[in-house]
Amino acid sequence: MSKILTYIHRFKNADRGIKIIFLLFLFFQLVLLRPVLHKYDPVGYYSLMRSIVIDGDINISDEFEHFGFDGLCLVKTKTPNPAQPWSVGCSILWSPFFIIAHLGVVVANYLGFSMPANGYTLPYLRLVSFGSTFYALIGLMLIFQMIKSYYNSSIATMSVVSIWLASPLVFYMYSHPMMSHANDMFAYSLLLWTWVRLRKTGKIWPDYALAGASAGLAALIRNQNAVLAVLIILLIIIEVARQKLSWRRGLLAVSIFSISWWVVFSPQLYVWHATFGEWFPGNPSSHVGGGNFHQGFPWIIEVMFSDNRGLFLWHPLLLFGVTGLLFFFNKR
Repeated sequence: MSKILTYIHRFKNADRGIKIIFLLFLFFQLVLLRPVLHKYDPVGYYSLMRSIVIDGDINISDEFEHFGFDGLCLVKTKTPNPAQPWSVGCSILWSPFFIIAHLGVVVANYLGFSMPANGYTLPYLRLVSFGSTFYALIGLMLIFQMIKSYYNSSIATMSVVSIWLASPLVFYMYSHPMMSHANDMFAYSLLLWTWVRLRKTGKIWPDYALAGASAGLAALIRNQNAVLAVLIILLIIIEVARQKLSWRRGLLAVSIFSISWWVVFSPQLYVWHATFGEWFPGNPSSHVGGGNFHQGFPWIIEVMFSDNRGLFLWHPLLLFGVTGLLFFFNKR
């Protein structure tokens, strides 16, 4: 009881923006959340976690058969495990919520309720869905703290609520929480928050280790996010070239960042090797007919301005945000 009172006291003394974001989060949680598992990607991300926790393996054949997708994406590989292109980051982030649900179902059955403890029932889906929204909430709070470090609380609150509700994030938090996007947003926010903190403190340790872990988590959630690590290393090299960082400290920063990145990303290497028989299978989607990435940016204009869900046409507030970011970059 004392802990609850402590949390209530902390909430009362929290920044008004934090209160607004948290209360909106609770409201949308009640009226918008749909813990429904459908389509290939949500089933793929969820099946990997369910197979690891319940079956103790990474063979998702029975999960796909349960959801009626057997034979569609389960291409044979060099190993006994079928090919599957879904990254492991979501499974890792969701696992605490899944395990809590599993323990709850086991206890409920012990008390006389009848509910299959198989990873498919509503308690599992609801808690895992909540997990996605919870991570996105942390991401929103991190963004709030970043903006507040440059502007006042009112601007930070308005900015966070705006990009939350006028972007695809609100959809992927509540209508499609078992996609990877809400977790992906959390990883991006953590990396940005870490980089802003690092720029202010200038500490090689532990800030570059945390930055490497954040970038590794982003790549663990969506493998193409590995490009973020390259960008961070380029920024360190630029700092050395501009003599804002000595070459010794620059080399140490790159080393600490890289080691931390690989440690966090290592579960993906294990799953790739156990699935494809290779530590680096290239683009995993290509193994199941998903095609390969194109060199360069052949459709960058369409991505931003196409009438078929172009980012800035569907969510014009983001165009204002990017424009403001350019002015911000000019000053800082």
